[in-house]
Amino acid sequence: MPHFVNLTPHPVTVYRMDTHEPLVILHPQEPAFRLEEKEQRVSKEWLLSGHAESGMRDGNSEVVNWGPVEAELYQMAVPIVRREYVAAGLPEPAPGLYYVVSLPALMGLKAAGIDRRDVVAPDTGPGPWGAVRDAKGNVCGCYRFVTLGEFPEGIYCKEGWTPEEWLAANPRD
Repeated sequence: MPHFVNLTPHPVTVYRMDTHEPLVILHPQEPAFRLEEKEQRVSKEWLLSGHAESGMRDGNSEVVNWGPVEAELYQMAVPIVRREYVAAGLPEPAPGLYYVVSLPALMGLKAAGIDRRDVVAPDTGPGPWGAVRDAKGNVCGCYRFVTLGEFPEGIYCKEGWTPEEWLAANPRD
């Protein structure tokens, strides 16, 4: 039977799809997997230039907090940075193991060209099988996991299969 290792910094509660009751709570394992960020300034664009006062409109922009230098000549630049994410510390694949990470971490892995089907994230998307939410709308769990990894042809589950049938037909690498 597959084993899920929670590499997020918080517990992940998986709910049953049939009864909507908690099935399992995956407690975090240290250390949590995070992407390392590298940042490089690539440009600086002039956002506003000329004379202004707070409340002045310039097309779709509005000067909202100009302070004591109102009505003076100004130039304001907004830096643009390139951000790169580097995967460091993700465990190597192991038979029967799935690693649960956050969706931003999963997307960062995909963007970095790391395509592993053993790395999943809680499905917190919209729809009936997306996030489980409490009365205040906060995410409190999920019904299923998502992956961005490619699965070989024929690996998909057929309707009505038991976990044992699926595992027998789809052995892990």
